[in-house]
Amino acid sequence: MFNPDEFGEAMGQLVLDAVRPLKAEIEELRKQLAEAKQTVATQAFVREQIKALPVPKDGAPGQDGKAVSIEEVDKLVEARVKAAIAAMPAPKDGADGKDGAPGQDGKTVTLEEIDSLVAEKSARWELDFERRAAATLEKAIDRMPKPKDGTDGKDGRDGVDGLGFDDLQAEYDGERGITLKFTKDDRVKSIALAMPVVIDRGVYKEGADYVTGDGVTWGGSYWIAQQATKAKPDSQNSGFRLAVKKGRDGKDGRNGIDKTAPVKVKE
Repeated sequence: MFNPDEFGEAMGQLVLDAVRPLKAEIEELRKQLAEAKQTVATQAFVREQIKALPVPKDGAPGQDGKAVSIEEVDKLVEARVKAAIAAMPAPKDGADGKDGAPGQDGKTVTLEEIDSLVAEKSARWELDFERRAAATLEKAIDRMPKPKDGTDGKDGRDGVDGLGFDDLQAEYDGERGITLKFTKDDRVKSIALAMPVVIDRGVYKEGADYVTGDGVTWGGSYWIAQQATKAKPDSQNSGFRLAVKKGRDGKDGRNGIDKTAPVKVKE
């Protein structure tokens, strides 16, 4: 959007730039005139020149200014810029400089040389870093307040008497379980033990629960459970182990004597 104030300032600046050389000339003339005041002839000449000047009259009223568009301002600025550029002297190429001294031929660098150089630089950097880190750490430690011994804590309360064999009772559940119970005053400490013994459960009963160590008779053989199970002992993965296998049947014996038959008596 066109801003009249900015346009006015811009035009005023253009006018100031245009009359600045004239102001400089006027100042120079004033200086010369001040130096010539002591000369009577000069003063008379000045008076005559002033008298010869026509009496100034009011000029005719100026016409009202017309609105200026931003496009017109752009054209005016562009024309001024082109004129300023055209007034500049065309640049000329500078004289050629002197040739430099011949350089030395470069040499081929091997991978080993590069590796050696990198290793040397890395070692120096690591050493410098370690030294600076150590110095920083020492300064940080020095700034830390020195620890002081704490005050003694309160004495602990007296411990209670331990439990001994005089306080022990053993409870047997009739099968595998034995409970060791230590009792003293209101303190009770119990230790439950399970004895790994075989308990005969008689003939296997289908659907009954058997645990590790239970022994049963099945099919003429004796089986011992290796885990909790309900399966038949002779089935696959039953959880039972065959302990005593059924013996083979014996051979038939010879005919016996019938002692109930009548006995003949010789006459």
